[in-house]
Amino acid sequence: MSFPDASLPRRRRRLLFVLGTALALAPFLKYASYAAAQAPAPADRDAVLNIIPRPWNTEFHPGRFVFSRDTVVVLEDHWTETAPVAAYLAENLVWGSGGGLKIGETRSLPGGAAGAAIRLSLRAKKPDLGAEGYILKVLPGEIRLEANAAAGLFYGVQTLRQALRIEHDGTLALPCLTVTDRPRFGWRGMLLDCGRHFMSKEFVKRYIDLLAVHKMNRFHWHLTEDQGWRIEIKKYPLLTEIGAWRTDDAGNRYGGFYTQDDIREVVAYARSRFVTVVPEIEMPGHSVAALAAYPELSCTGGPFDVPTLWGVYKDVYCAGNDRTFAFLEDVLSEVIGLFPGPYIHIGGDEAPKDRWNACPKCQARMRAEGLKDESELQSYFIRRIERFLSSEGRILIGWDEILEGGLAPNAVVQSWRSFDGALAAARSGHDAVVSPVSHAYFDYDLSRTDLRRVYAFEPVPPGLTIEESRHILGGECNMWTEYAPQETIDGKMFPRILAMAEVLWSRAGDRDFQDFRSRLRAHRPRLEALGVRVGEEARPLSIATSFQAESDRLTAAVQSREPGLEIRYTFDGTQPTLRSPVYREPVEITGSCRLKAAAFLEGRPYGRVEEREFVGHRGRGGRVALSPSFSSRYPAAGLSSLADGVRGAPDHLDGAWQGFEGTDVEITVDLGQVLHVRRLSCGFLQHASVAVTIPDQVEFFVSTDGRTFRHAGTAWPRVPRKTADRLIRDVSVDLESVKARHVRVRARNAGPCPAGHPLAGIKTWIFADEVVVD
Repeated sequence: MSFPDASLPRRRRRLLFVLGTALALAPFLKYASYAAAQAPAPADRDAVLNIIPRPWNTEFHPGRFVFSRDTVVVLEDHWTETAPVAAYLAENLVWGSGGGLKIGETRSLPGGAAGAAIRLSLRAKKPDLGAEGYILKVLPGEIRLEANAAAGLFYGVQTLRQALRIEHDGTLALPCLTVTDRPRFGWRGMLLDCGRHFMSKEFVKRYIDLLAVHKMNRFHWHLTEDQGWRIEIKKYPLLTEIGAWRTDDAGNRYGGFYTQDDIREVVAYARSRFVTVVPEIEMPGHSVAALAAYPELSCTGGPFDVPTLWGVYKDVYCAGNDRTFAFLEDVLSEVIGLFPGPYIHIGGDEAPKDRWNACPKCQARMRAEGLKDESELQSYFIRRIERFLSSEGRILIGWDEILEGGLAPNAVVQSWRSFDGALAAARSGHDAVVSPVSHAYFDYDLSRTDLRRVYAFEPVPPGLTIEESRHILGGECNMWTEYAPQETIDGKMFPRILAMAEVLWSRAGDRDFQDFRSRLRAHRPRLEALGVRVGEEARPLSIATSFQAESDRLTAAVQSREPGLEIRYTFDGTQPTLRSPVYREPVEITGSCRLKAAAFLEGRPYGRVEEREFVGHRGRGGRVALSPSFSSRYPAAGLSSLADGVRGAPDHLDGAWQGFEGTDVEITVDLGQVLHVRRLSCGFLQHASVAVTIPDQVEFFVSTDGRTFRHAGTAWPRVPRKTADRLIRDVSVDLESVKARHVRVRARNAGPCPAGHPLAGIKTWIFADEVVVD
């Protein structure tokens, strides 16, 4: 970059240097403008602003402010702090053919004409605004944006951007108004799990941008997991040479990590958006990737592979080994050097005590420290780490399990299992961040956590006094990625994160879900302009099946969880539209098809499209006998389920799968008459992380009398066992046309979960959905 001319006055040189520094970062700061995504302005100038999150107070006035090539951003004071905000505004307000904002110290730029101004000032002198509040005043001749601190200006810029309108004549304008706004909570965050699935650096920066646009200010970066260590630690290079990579049983290597230069870049980028990055380094559990690199830090000494399956592993850091704490302090020292924020998250959740219970070093530690059980040993572990972090000027934050056995003196609790952790922390004088599984886990399906439920989230648990409630710092939405690689994140986060943003920013008494939904509809074009692939907001429909074996009649009923929806459906697997048949009553299924049902609200698609696959075959309606019987936990629709034509989805809880625990299974179907059979198959599911596996071997038999069965073929399904993917396999044999009234499938259980599995030694399950006879 070039420096200002020394002949300019010192004050002017200083301003231009600051501006030059900020503008030199333009590629670094730049993000796509979404001004063009605004709908034309309505004739009513007092139309409600479609701002998310909703501002605390908005007053409309007559008139409008129109942008032109002469519009300038004026820094009235505190140039060092306001210049980066001005640069961000200029970079994100571009219209027409190169039209955009200029930045200056006064209303006139050297060599330019005077024009309407956007004035930025940090002299609001309004204590109630805090550090993140702002006042935005739009007048016909100027815009004034005032705050106590630069963060407030930045959030005012986000409101300004969302309030923009493209008029019918193509001009860019704002209605005249006054917005007075501030956040309800100081902690407005999102967790992104980059341990289970690695996310690129650019993707992480993109999400920091999206947080900032919606006035969220904490990026909780989950950097270590059983399945991957994602942060470079110079002193321990094996953490990324070994711990960052996992290999499945097909030899596929997966992983990645962030260099320390990557980390610095992300942290600086976040700081420019007023987002604090909170790193999470998991301990004592969720640490198998680290133990694979340094097995001497475990209780058993290993060896370990970086796991490929999801779950809670029994191997954790050894709490009786001083080398463990030396290692962790070394790691945290490097982490502290990379992340300037006050908080370091150490996890602390889901740490099984099995290894500690059997470990001589851990038991010796318990005796030496006077600890009565392994829960107190975990408390000792956390307290020791907390003392180290405190000595380095940092605050420990951990999941609510850190309450067990006694809480470290200055620790912050992140309450996830329920609101109880936040209650206990606040009542004991500790700060808490609230992100309960009931409202804030965005990896969960919409049937469990939809937009309406997120919007109903109240971070302050009932039962706290006013003083205790001050310990609730705010909340977070959590994006765990067991089943969410990078390309799926948008659809899970959006639009639910918008509800979370409003819950954490806006006044609780102003919440109105229908109003929010209306603003969301107007906000979607902005998201699309930012490249966001917005997912659905609800799962309002479900498909229930009913099969009458005696009459071989199969029907499907589409059920709605919400009133007032129009339902349309197709049988050919295509997406239903407004031209598709309207659903009015259960439909009969006569052959193979894929039923899809969609809801429409006010003429627009609403929510997730539901679907169910059906198969027509000669065995449908046959009488089924099982040996042994199915588990009462997974009965599907009873004995007829394996010959009713209903196929299962890749979810063992979907109601179509019948489960058999820890045993081989024999399925016999009486077809009712002797038929010519050319092919036999049976559908099986694998979800290895929860001990559901496809059988090792499947044998098929036929009989004409039900007493003597002839072997018809054997299949050996070759499926990967070290994959966390959910697999459905139709295991089959082809026959030369044979006569049969009875067919039998004998499936061999794969045996207990092997060593290295999170459920090692546990019985595995066979899940079957249909015996198909062709």
